Amino acid sequence: MRSWRGGPGAVPPRTEHGRVARVLDGRTVELTTGDEVRLAQFAAPGGDCGEPARRALAKALGRRPLVDLELVIPARDGQERIAYIFKKGRNVNLGLAASGSGLVGTSEPALPLYRPYLLAAAQLARTTRNGLWRSCPADAS
Repeated sequence: MRSWRGGPGAVPPRTEHGRVARVLDGRTVELTTGDEVRLAQFAAPGGDCGEPARRALAKALGRRPLVDLELVIPARDGQERIAYIFKKGRNVNLGLAASGSGLVGTSEPALPLYRPYLLAAAQLARTTRNGLWRSCPADAS
């Protein structure tokens, strides 16, 4: 498990565990509990590139994986959770950004620990025209 390195007075993220039942789109999964979890600081395209983004997330997770969730926003009143998803200790959000499977959102809730890594990975994917940056440049920009 990762160690928390927040600043003075920072509260470590709430961590939960779950099993993914299915991938709903390029940034949202449904757990076997029925709860929906959206990847923090990650935006997947819609339109013609929505299905490739969904497949990229499904491939990154595999079949019905056990995952760790570092929650940025816990579920409230039926709303979806927002979290960084880890599979076998690897940050799935970061892997998707590095593979060019979506955009890194800078205006939504995020943990400062991961933000610079996600931004750098997404910039490299864009520069090298990796993933959707190659096949869907109009949707990815």
